[in-house]
Amino acid sequence: MNLYDVVVAGGGTAGLSAALVLGRSRISCLICNGGEVRNATAPEIHNYLSREGLSPQEFLKIGREQIANYPSVEFSEDLVAAAVAEDNSFRIELASGRPVLAKKLILATGLEDEIPLIEGMRERWGISVLHCPFCHGWESRDLAWAVYGNNGKAVDLCLMAKGWTDRITLCTDGVAELTAAQRKTLRACGIAVRESRVVRLEGDETSLERMIFEDGEDLECQAVFLRPVKKQRSVIPNSLGCAVNADGLILVDENGATTAQGVFAAGDATEPVLQVLAYAAFSGVRAGIGAAKSLFSERFA
Repeated sequence: MNLYDVVVAGGGTAGLSAALVLGRSRISCLICNGGEVRNATAPEIHNYLSREGLSPQEFLKIGREQIANYPSVEFSEDLVAAAVAEDNSFRIELASGRPVLAKKLILATGLEDEIPLIEGMRERWGISVLHCPFCHGWESRDLAWAVYGNNGKAVDLCLMAKGWTDRITLCTDGVAELTAAQRKTLRACGIAVRESRVVRLEGDETSLERMIFEDGEDLECQAVFLRPVKKQRSVIPNSLGCAVNADGLILVDENGATTAQGVFAAGDATEPVLQVLAYAAFSGVRAGIGAAKSLFSERFA
């Protein structure tokens, strides 16, 4: 059974960034594929200096090619299926059934977005149904936006959207649960509220032209923005006893360490300042350095 200094669960931006640090630190590392990355459906990445406009797939391809220069890093297309703490190491089972051992474990397993079950919404996710105006607002500037949601977060998203367009409608998909103060604020900003049930989205393939309501009316819109419910993609953080916050995101310290001994975490699965690509890269570097420092302190103590 192979023994690695570190196994990285997840091959997205955070996992690759951690593996890069470990490779440059001459630490043996197995980085395991985490499945489809969260932004896989988006045509381009944004707000990442020198890589603006690349596809997510090309971005990760470049990263893997650069990391391949470091002989202590091994890639596997296997998913990490299970991990059990044993003394000062981890027994890890890959999806193929292959067992490996690791002294440290970095979780970069990511999140899944639960998209509302509305016809036409899932297939447009990341293209014309979006979550972050800072990531996608420029491409939708001055177009008609529908903000989907029925809470304070949706109101905040409407107000934020004013930076990119004045054509904003809040669609609550049912009776709006808004305070009088929130309604007043939206009205003052020229943001209409539609409370009819949403039936479907229509447009040409993945583009968007209109939202159709249960009462038969429609709303012209070229983009829908929403804050989806998020959940951990992997059960491993829970099985290892990693503490999470009220939203289910893994708590980490300044070194990327979780509350489980020897386990580090990075990327969207953790409690971040921002869930953007650049922060995922930073958190991966942090976890990689944290794991390396922990190994060095044990090795040379």
